[in-house]
Amino acid sequence: MSLPLQVQSRLYHFKSHILGLVAAHVFSVVIVSRLFGISRNTFYKYCHQAEQGRLAGSVANFAQEVMKG
Repeated sequence: MSLPLQVQSRLYHFKSHILGLVAAHVFSVVIVSRLFGISRNTFYKYCHQAEQGRLAGSVANFAQEVMKG
């Protein structure tokens, strides 16, 4: 049993939108990582610290990582 055409169309557009968002996120992480010469793990480590409200310390640590490498 197949879904109605309108439902199929909406699902296709929804999946396309989700894939676009995922691709944009991955692309931005790669660009920022390469721009500052840091690994993705370092990027995510400081993003996680920033989400927890430790942004000031994260920015200082991020600057130190960038200056090292």
